[in-house]
Amino acid sequence: MAVTDRVSVMRGGRMVAQRATAETSREELAELMVGRRVQLRPDKRAARPGRTVLEVRDLEVKVTDDRGVPRVKAVSFEVRAGEIVGIAGVAGNGQSALLEAIAGI
Repeated sequence: MAVTDRVSVMRGGRMVAQRATAETSREELAELMVGRRVQLRPDKRAARPGRTVLEVRDLEVKVTDDRGVPRVKAVSFEVRAGEIVGIAGVAGNGQSALLEAIAGI
């Protein structure tokens, strides 16, 4: 919003609004984007992670890329009850090999 004079909002492939940036707000734009009122600062409780349900230490998968580099090398993490964990990366960087190893495939 600091670098625009006008803003256009599309939803579902259709233009739903155009506004002068100075005459709108983040809240209004968010509502226009999703079609309903949005709480931009959700009320959250402090995290209270539970017991460890998955622990991975120094995992290595011997599958290599076309340069001979292991797809998964020295990966360590733990997941606690109540957590949501995502694994992300550019395709081919070992996410599938990591998940297959964890699942025992």
